[in-house]
Amino acid sequence: MTGKNKNKVLLILVAVLVMICAIYFIITKVTEAKETKKESEATAESEANRIWVTQIDEVTGISIHDGDTQLDFEKTDGTWYTTEDIDFPVDQDKMSALVSEYSDVESSRSLVNGDDLSAYGLDAPSLIISVTDGNGVVTQLLVGDKVGDEYYLKTADGDTIYTVADTVVSTVSGLTLYDYVKINQLPTVTADQIENITVDAGDKTYVMDAEDSVTSDSTSSGDEINASDTSSTAGTDETAESENTKSEKSNSEIWSSLTQALAGMSIDSCVDYNASEEALKTYGLKSPSKRIEYTYENDEGQNTVTLYIGEMTADGTGYYVLQSGSSAVNIILAQSIDGLLGCLQ
Repeated sequence: MTGKNKNKVLLILVAVLVMICAIYFIITKVTEAKETKKESEATAESEANRIWVTQIDEVTGISIHDGDTQLDFEKTDGTWYTTEDIDFPVDQDKMSALVSEYSDVESSRSLVNGDDLSAYGLDAPSLIISVTDGNGVVTQLLVGDKVGDEYYLKTADGDTIYTVADTVVSTVSGLTLYDYVKINQLPTVTADQIENITVDAGDKTYVMDAEDSVTSDSTSSGDEINASDTSSTAGTDETAESENTKSEKSNSEIWSSLTQALAGMSIDSCVDYNASEEALKTYGLKSPSKRIEYTYENDEGQNTVTLYIGEMTADGTGYYVLQSGSSAVNIILAQSIDGLLGCLQ
């Protein structure tokens, strides 16, 4: 075969290869388009088959009537308030979760022309949620009996009975106003950011410093906590040095335990956001005998936290506490407080 013929064959092969690639590309694109269309049709069909009880774009009010509990919230200028007390610090994040739950309620199935309402527990619903939209239109959701993992539900002005997820009930059931309070949480600190600690345990006051981790008892002539007694009349310089070393190690361990305890401490709940003088007496915080104070330094500068410890809660799981500069009575778990005080034993 001559060189000219070889070139001609090569050009033909290249042309065939290009044509095959083009055909493959076209087939691939057509197949992708068909698959996309099928997926879109399936999604549209699935969406069309979904059953919505509510679809509210803008929620400006939510009321919850759960047995003897009545909670009413309104949104004004982008902020949620409780109508019971305009100054009550409502947790805005919790309200966002509440709105998310009830603005778009989906049903797994609907019953038209069903039995009498009493058959579904809807003749006298124990839970009623009222949702107000931006135009002031109120949608009332009446919750009836539980069926499997769902609940029967209907709107106050509708005849259709729905079954809905149990979150429609569990989101609000048994909650009080203080479950929606914004807690003034303790600052987030790490153990190495704490510079000094003072613990007034009632009968003794302990003062500790990060510089040397020395613990002093202001009511015991400065005796070191968990330190060996080095005041004995007998003993050599070597014994005294050994005892001092043991004391320093003990103080270091105490400091480490205390800073770790403080770094992990947090407020569990709030019981009174603006306690009166009389209420403070009830919580044992009018003249508290115990106090925890610590200074820490972070990127924002140096700050001091002072916590006054009151009575233990009735169930024994926590202590009432009051933070300096605040009128809110909170609860810190007993295991946190007792654990910290136990570091000094």
